[in-house]
Amino acid sequence: MAARPRYLIEEPAGTGDTCPTRRGAMEPHLHRLIGQFHRVSNTDKTAADGSYVVRVFGDESSLWPAAMYEYKNSISSSQTEPHLQLALILCKKWGSNESADVIKCSACPTILLVIPGYQVDVQAMIVVGRPVVQKLINPLALDRALTEEYVQEVCWIFKCIRAGIEGLTSYYRRLRKVDQPSDEAFFPVYTELPISKGL
Repeated sequence: MAARPRYLIEEPAGTGDTCPTRRGAMEPHLHRLIGQFHRVSNTDKTAADGSYVVRVFGDESSLWPAAMYEYKNSISSSQTEPHLQLALILCKKWGSNESADVIKCSACPTILLVIPGYQVDVQAMIVVGRPVVQKLINPLALDRALTEEYVQEVCWIFKCIRAGIEGLTSYYRRLRKVDQPSDEAFFPVYTELPISKGL
């Protein structure tokens, strides 16, 4: 008799196909992989399902989410498309009075994890006059049959996500407050230029 295929994510029999059930089963594993997330609301009470909030500046006087995630049973299980919903929540955070010091000196990079059902989409968002969202990887399927190669791929992706969050945590803590925004906060600043031998 052939062995039953095993999957990265499996739903226990009889649990019911509900968003809270799946989210409750997945979140402990997600937090162990990439860090502890919390539900943090904007002033208008909108909130992502989870936010990894870091302290900004040397005096830790401001807060910003280095990463956020939104969970849905499937793309069509809510009136709001989860990718758009998460970006809008972050835009509301960007536009709030409590973020004023942060947006003066940073494009506010944030990692966005959208989890519709058994899929994980990893994106990054910055704000440079307008929000810009970029997909970082192809959608990650968690309901694929287990193979050693695929398990290694998934582990590597989550390791990179965690490293990205840690890098952003360090970045935000090193930010310096400014009175007025400048281009240097949003674009690389050259400190040296290569000169060819012909010059």
